[in-house]
Amino acid sequence: MRPPARNARAAVAALFSARARRLAALAFLGLCLAGEGCGTLRQSPDSAAAATAAAAPATAASRPDAPVVQLRFAPLPRALRYVAYHSWFAAWDPAEGRWRRWEVWQDKNAGGTSWDHVHRDLYGIDRGVGGGPFRLAREWRGAAAQRLRAVLERAETYPERHRYIAWPGPNCNTFVAWVLRESGAAADLPPQAIGKDWLGWAGAAVSTTRTGLQFETPIIGLKAGLAEGIEIHPLALTLGFDLWPPAIKTPFGRLGFSE
Repeated sequence: MRPPARNARAAVAALFSARARRLAALAFLGLCLAGEGCGTLRQSPDSAAAATAAAAPATAASRPDAPVVQLRFAPLPRALRYVAYHSWFAAWDPAEGRWRRWEVWQDKNAGGTSWDHVHRDLYGIDRGVGGGPFRLAREWRGAAAQRLRAVLERAETYPERHRYIAWPGPNCNTFVAWVLRESGAAADLPPQAIGKDWLGWAGAAVSTTRTGLQFETPIIGLKAGLAEGIEIHPLALTLGFDLWPPAIKTPFGRLGFSE
């Protein structure tokens, strides 16, 4: 009879064997495919209409009775729609009685009120950027919305306002990540939001979910956290996985359960 210590070592070795790793990977892939299938089935015409109705506060015509800030994104035109999203903030202040849109645009001083590449009210809050309708990523109310609005109101202090580089950054998604970090708000941007992880030629920071850490260069980066799982960023693209909800992250989006 083998000693208990040897049995324990054998059990640990079996747990981390190549076969066990393959089985775990296949089980996780199967779970993600099941989640993707469930999400597809839920996208019936009736459920899509219900989702649109539920998102009614995300339209320019709505007039909430408290401060609201929304993070929105929309795909870029043509083939880029599959791998690149443009992100922006829509903010409502009952005292002003109007929505405002905040974003970084590829051209300086392109319209609205601008500070180089940073723009306010360049377009209406519901307008996409040519690749399809916008989607609502996250909404904040109350104190969190107030903190976000305070950062947006000083958007002219954004350190990268003088330059815009579509890839690897800084760009519109870099600005969104900066606002999130400055305000203390938390959100995980979609994999297609290229530029979300730009931290200069070499940098480290707390992730935008505030549950993890990341180290980034334009060639390779690494992010790990409770909310975002584990990601590697080759050439500013996103590859990785979420443990909860289970999903695989690719440059084309999430494969698995929706967040």
